[in-house]
Amino acid sequence: MEIIEITKQNTGFMKGFIDEDMLENIGRIFYRGLAVVDEDEIRCAMIWEVLNLENNRSNESRICFFKAGDEEAASGILDAYDMKVMAEDIRVSSVVMPVENRRAEKEILKRAGFSVMLTESDQIILSLSELLELSIMKSKAIPDNILTLRDISVGQFRNGISKCLKNGKKGLCEDLSYLDISFFENDVSCCNETDGDIDSFLLFHVLPSGMLSIQLMISMNPDARNVLLGMMRQFVLNMDQEYTRDTKVLLNRHNQASLLLSEKLFPRNIGIPVYSGSRQE
Repeated sequence: MEIIEITKQNTGFMKGFIDEDMLENIGRIFYRGLAVVDEDEIRCAMIWEVLNLENNRSNESRICFFKAGDEEAASGILDAYDMKVMAEDIRVSSVVMPVENRRAEKEILKRAGFSVMLTESDQIILSLSELLELSIMKSKAIPDNILTLRDISVGQFRNGISKCLKNGKKGLCEDLSYLDISFFENDVSCCNETDGDIDSFLLFHVLPSGMLSIQLMISMNPDARNVLLGMMRQFVLNMDQEYTRDTKVLLNRHNQASLLLSEKLFPRNIGIPVYSGSRQE
């Protein structure tokens, strides 16, 4: 039995055991991964993201994938994980994983000191056809200042992202400062331009599964509420031109602004059941 780091070079070997949408993150600067391999067979794998390495807050680790084939392999990978988080001065480890087929992993994590409970995910999944039925889509009017990402320059994009970072806003991208404009779906993602400068973003990324996942939703415009609603309307119209009606969109209610917008736009939608928990390191 051998414990190895998951890298861009060996992700092909990991396919089938690790979810393709999760595996795509390997290679991004703050993502880490470990796997237990025995005679060319994967017995356990874990992927996590390190948070706050570039600010003055306590370092955190967010485990986003954990799959254990057996107790021995899981014990080995958790021991290796402990060494990794110690080296990066991680103070808190958290975990969120879907309930389906993860009951054994839940018990393993509880024995490792995590307080794990059943809860509702921050993520909701909607189809394009459902988005087109939203009340905000009764009007097709889009303010002239709202543009599709493909219509702005790389320089405008970088300047807008710099403003987000100065305001401490990264959305779901801890590595936002390292991501190129090509990471985002330029044909559907939106922004708001004021006097030549970008002050708002609604950015999506296309996952390997084909689902579109929200990455950043922010408005630094004085009329932020209407700008956000306008960008959402533009996004849906863009999607309707580029994708089929059954295309799925993954929305994450990761902060107060996105939660409030979600409750307004999708009051009847709930997140999938997940096991969620944390432990002090």
